[in-house]
Amino acid sequence: MKNKIILALDKHIPREVLLEISNEIHGIKIGLPFVLDVGLIKLKEILNDIKLEEIIIDFKLADIGFVMKQIVERLSFADAFIAHSFVGIEGALDELKTFLDSQRKNLYLVAAMSHRGWNNEFNNYIKQIIQKIEPKGIVV
Repeated sequence: MKNKIILALDKHIPREVLLEISNEIHGIKIGLPFVLDVGLIKLKEILNDIKLEEIIIDFKLADIGFVMKQIVERLSFADAFIAHSFVGIEGALDELKTFLDSQRKNLYLVAAMSHRGWNNEFNNYIKQIIQKIEPKGIVV
């Protein structure tokens, strides 16, 4: 049985390394820096034939629903996406979640940030959003 480990890919690592460890990990979380470094076509080539339970795109989506849907449609090879909770529900996360559900894709929501500028006064608001959206998981 595989671990529940998710490898964070924010930097390019050789495909051979991914193949070697793919039997040991649950999935990968692909960050925007990685995609910008290698490009979308190369990313798909790297992931080709690598057996993972979950490919998560970590672009920390934070826009209106229409724009977030446009982004995830272009990344249809992924199983899940990470979005910020603070953008709210109506016209944003509700549309994204409905679309992802229709595509049998998962949503993870960012609940808090670790930098000094984060304001914990958002926490109650974000908890309400998380309860209403019911994401697969939470990122903190």
